[in-house]
Amino acid sequence: VPIGQMVIRKQATAGIMKETRGNYPAPLAALKVALAGLSLPEEKAFEMESREFAKLCVGEVSQSLVRMFLSMQDAKKLPAGVSPVVQVKTVGVLGCGVMGAGIVQAAAFAGYKVVAREPFAKSMEKGKAAIKGMFDELVERRKLTREEADKRFGNITFTDKYTDLADCDLVIEAIIEDVKAKQEALAELEKVIVGKKFVFATNTSSLSLNELAVTAKDPSLFGGLHFFNPVHKMPLVEVVQGDKTSDATVAALKLFAGKLGKTVVTTKDSAGFIVNRILAPYLYEAIRLFEDGVPGEDIEKAMTKFGMPMGPLALLDEVGLDICSKVIHVMNAALGDRVGGTKLLDFVEKTKLLGKKGGKGIYLYDEKGKRLGFNPDLLAQVSQTPKKKKLEEIQDRLAMVMVNEAALCMAEGIVDTAAELDLAMILGTGFSPFTGGPLRYADTLGSRVVQQKMGLLHQVAGENYKPAALLAEHAASGTTFTR
Repeated sequence: VPIGQMVIRKQATAGIMKETRGNYPAPLAALKVALAGLSLPEEKAFEMESREFAKLCVGEVSQSLVRMFLSMQDAKKLPAGVSPVVQVKTVGVLGCGVMGAGIVQAAAFAGYKVVAREPFAKSMEKGKAAIKGMFDELVERRKLTREEADKRFGNITFTDKYTDLADCDLVIEAIIEDVKAKQEALAELEKVIVGKKFVFATNTSSLSLNELAVTAKDPSLFGGLHFFNPVHKMPLVEVVQGDKTSDATVAALKLFAGKLGKTVVTTKDSAGFIVNRILAPYLYEAIRLFEDGVPGEDIEKAMTKFGMPMGPLALLDEVGLDICSKVIHVMNAALGDRVGGTKLLDFVEKTKLLGKKGGKGIYLYDEKGKRLGFNPDLLAQVSQTPKKKKLEEIQDRLAMVMVNEAALCMAEGIVDTAAELDLAMILGTGFSPFTGGPLRYADTLGSRVVQQKMGLLHQVAGENYKPAALLAEHAASGTTFTR
């Protein structure tokens, strides 16, 4: 082999491994064929390409990615035979905080006329600046011209009055997580939007949709639009259907979110909906491992090698420790000790650690937000007796808890299909796309293998790993979630 080809192979392989972590076989196969084609006769080179392509086509990674693509196409479809309850032209957004500002910008970017209501002047100015910054970034990236960006920003009305929302067809609230405050906001809207139907959507991530809808004049028009932060980058929206939310309202919410360029998964009202419900036990178990003395570096490495975009400890900081702590408390109320408190969480709350946005959390950060290493104050709270585990053990501990929670979600009817649940986890958390999502991953391992892993973990790691009845049923019958 010429030395030039050897250098190219070495450098290209290193680049591919860095990008794919070895989880996607196609780039390496393409490199192999391309380099072989330099010395093979044309006919032999084409034959080799065909063989490699055929192997990849029927492989697990290809099948999982194709399934994900088809799921994304299915997610665009509205409920069969159902028309949207309203045609959305003007959108109202309550709150100009981080989430509210993101929703305002996304709606304005999609071409909607938007009314943003924020009662506090300081929050209003901060929200305006954030929205303008998002449009400025699009101009810098040449996604919009300056004129287009200014025009879309000009379609936003900023106000502190409810009366300016009178023409809205859809109002999305992104205010404080308080039942009474959200119900009062709806009551104010019902006073000013008269003589027409309008859909009210809550962006809550922790409160019960059914409880919030109790005071609505028409609960059939009350639904959930759960965006993920940052709104302008995250591709997923969970449309939440309460007990009284009509299919026509779901259709209107799906159509609106689709026009924002989002992929939509519909979920029933339940603590955490789909993504946070499954993510909470994963983060909780990562905290438990860290607290028990498993080196943080090993926990992070195990899950990035598994295919997650970042380790669970980094994710906790990225989301915000204050938010994660609140979500874990909410999930504790709903799920009991399967997502409970820990010494580390108590320390986080006591010291008001925020994570990346505060410059200090599980990690320390510099002024540009770059991680500098683990926070020594937090390390002082974990077991001082290091507990080494193989990466595969850590992966099982953290992946299996998500598989189990996903099975519980299916059993409870929170989501209609395994494909939708897997899609939500891939787009909402970055769950390893090449595995196809937690339920597809379980099917790839095999139901009996999953049952064996869960049984062992139940013995050594506690009740959080008590196998869901649906997993036991699949193991007994040899059936699957996705095949």
